Amino acid sequence: MQFTEDFLENYKNKKHYYFQSTELPLVDWFSAIHNLDEVARNYPEDILELGNLGVVVHDIQSDKMFVNMEFAHYLMDVEQCAVSSHVYMSFTSQSKSFPPHSDDVDVYLYNALGSINFTVWDPDPITYTLVPGDMVYVPKGMQHQSVPLEPRVSISYGIEK
Repeated sequence: MQFTEDFLENYKNKKHYYFQSTELPLVDWFSAIHNLDEVARNYPEDILELGNLGVVVHDIQSDKMFVNMEFAHYLMDVEQCAVSSHVYMSFTSQSKSFPPHSDDVDVYLYNALGSINFTVWDPDPITYTLVPGDMVYVPKGMQHQSVPLEPRVSISYGIEK
């Protein structure tokens, strides 16, 4: 994936950006669950249950999701800093996620399986329906929220500057 001039202009001005059909690799349920199992065995403290069968896994440990780490390495090269990865899994459309919040790092949220409504407040609310392959860039400090519409897997990449 290459960053467009349009994105780079938004990035420079600290505006959110919606990428449709990034062509990044998708995730299958087997790989996501394998990652959940690997982290549960090795770093159980890195799993946060969000309610109604929603979880966030604060690491990618499974070799079956290694291809998703390639984007993190790309971001490390572009940003010249560490990049954290978090896997959000909702096993039902009723799974809980975080309420509206802001992060203290820039975030790229990649939707890898299923669909979500993703709202950013820039400053007014704008909602995107993300399907597999879509991604949103959210600058640090910008309010946002993800709501699953069906079972899903999303990966966030945090720019640790």
